[in-house]
Amino acid sequence: SPHRNLKTIPFGEYCTVQLTPTYFPTEYGFNAEEDYDSLRAGDSTLVVWLATEILPDCILGVNGTLNFGYYSDNDIDRDPEDNMEIFIDHKRERTIYNDGCYPASCSVEINWASTNRG
Repeated sequence: SPHRNLKTIPFGEYCTVQLTPTYFPTEYGFNAEEDYDSLRAGDSTLVVWLATEILPDCILGVNGTLNFGYYSDNDIDRDPEDNMEIFIDHKRERTIYNDGCYPASCSVEINWASTNRG
């Protein structure tokens, strides 16, 4: 699995969503760390984190861009086809592949509309 060591999602210049169990509880599978401050699949072949209804007011009802920073698995035998999919309101917005974003991180930007709910 990609080494998904995501800690925050910066939103504009004033809002950061913490990638913690409060906002992104594990719905399926398990996070590599029990008390996590990042989303990391570890040895799981499938992990689903779901944004809760507790998203902060600074992101709800606002147009902007979500910036996701991520790392790939640092194992030399990593599977480059392994991926992470990002959904917003049940629609797949982006698929990120385990393509060697290590030790430097990579990032993707996804538009967020004021009508989005998570």
